[in-house]
Amino acid sequence: MAEGLSRLAFHSLQLQPIARDDAVLDELQQAMEGCGFESYRDYRFINWSHRLQGHSFQQYLAERPSRIRNTIARKRRKLQRERGYKIRLYTDHDLEQAIADYNILYKASWKAGERFLGFVPALVDTMAKPGWLRFAILYLDDRPVAGQIWFVVHGKASIFRLAHDEVWREYSPGSILTAYLMEHVIDIDKVESIDFLTGNERYKSDWMSERRERWGLVFLKKPEPRVKPFSGLFKWLKG
Repeated sequence: MAEGLSRLAFHSLQLQPIARDDAVLDELQQAMEGCGFESYRDYRFINWSHRLQGHSFQQYLAERPSRIRNTIARKRRKLQRERGYKIRLYTDHDLEQAIADYNILYKASWKAGERFLGFVPALVDTMAKPGWLRFAILYLDDRPVAGQIWFVVHGKASIFRLAHDEVWREYSPGSILTAYLMEHVIDIDKVESIDFLTGNERYKSDWMSERRERWGLVFLKKPEPRVKPFSGLFKWLKG
């Protein structure tokens, strides 16, 4: 592969994210350098994940910090008593409604505005077709206050997007919704692992157990030696 890549017309090749200690990539790096490439690695982000090892949701929850367990139980009771709420899980139907509700609460959240407005709707539609989408929204009086987009693929649940309306922060709707989806993917989807993807936010350590660094590996083609103009002519004249 390295020999084939060396014959292609490109300046750089970037691989990310990668594990820092991947023996296969070490071999690739050696092969690429042997074919005339320069290479370097650089840190990109932290990844939090959790392997379930056959545990049920109740077993998983029992392993979480008591602060999280108590918050979920207390806030659920408070929210139900004072406001009432419902959670709707979208997988392959009413996706336009789900996206519309998600956009409402996303604008009311702490997150910056979307740069590419068509990206999330297109991704949601694409992931729904093979049955990989787990898109949940928590409603108060039919008003969306928290939303999360997860994907379940090949035994792994990936947490892609989280957002909640800051007005309702005292009820911890995000934590309630996370617990709901955790229970669904563990007990119904029977996933083997859960992955928070990118970011080292403090709350992720409450839900996950493994913290890993993700790096980038970059290959650069070494520039070919430059021939001085007319050097061949000068040699001919001199000869």
